[in-house]
Amino acid sequence: REYFSKIMNDEKTVITEPTLAKATGRVSIMLVRSASDSAGKAVGMFGGVKSIEKIQQKINEFSLGESGYAFMLSGDGTVMCYPAENIQMKENFLSGSFAERPEIKQMAEKMVNGEFSSIIIHNLEKPWQKENVFFCPVGNTKWSVAICVPESQIKESSRDVRNILIYSNA
Repeated sequence: REYFSKIMNDEKTVITEPTLAKATGRVSIMLVRSASDSAGKAVGMFGGVKSIEKIQQKINEFSLGESGYAFMLSGDGTVMCYPAENIQMKENFLSGSFAERPEIKQMAEKMVNGEFSSIIIHNLEKPWQKENVFFCPVGNTKWSVAICVPESQIKESSRDVRNILIYSNA
């Protein structure tokens, strides 16, 4: 297994990509930590399986302003967390139906490459609506988390700031 090879090659902690656990039918990750001898050489590992339900719940509960939301991609482009259940763990932004949209595929490529960046896309479920997507990698994983803010929400906030500045100088 990949995590065993990484541990034996001096990686201290490994968090695997999410997979469907055959025993439980739930999406899980492996958390693995090296076990070392007195000289610091890896001789084994400690590991555990954890469901990603709590991660999904936290990401899916996130909101910003009126309609901003968050989502998370795994290292292969699979949508781990997304507010719409028909997308979460069912779509891959690199190879699925959404990958046909160039801006979605470009965003996913940047995310799985570990970039800390942003991009403007059209909303997945409301393609007429533009969104600003800000994303960054999740430490010790190949995952990336993103925050999406509708362009209309940003414009509304900037108008509010402009109006405050105008009225405060009057």
